[in-house]
Amino acid sequence: ATVGSGIYSGIDSSNNYSLRVWGNQTNARADLAVLLWAIKSSPLRKTLEISTRSEYAIRSVVYYATKKENCGWKCPNGDILKLIFQ
Repeated sequence: ATVGSGIYSGIDSSNNYSLRVWGNQTNARADLAVLLWAIKSSPLRKTLEISTRSEYAIRSVVYYATKKENCGWKCPNGDILKLIFQ
């Protein structure tokens, strides 16, 4: 099975996007991959509002990232988390 995710910014928005997840095909990885895409593709000087139902993505970014960074990102989906924080 192949996992994908998407960004919806509004009707006919040029910012709407879908992506196929690379690496392990898990929902958790898809949730982080779409966060990465949203963050990296948004203008730096604009506020970014992200809505997600993924408790995993929220906790990984808000609460666990520092611990995972201190361990050299050696954790599930550490490659994506590292890219989010670069």
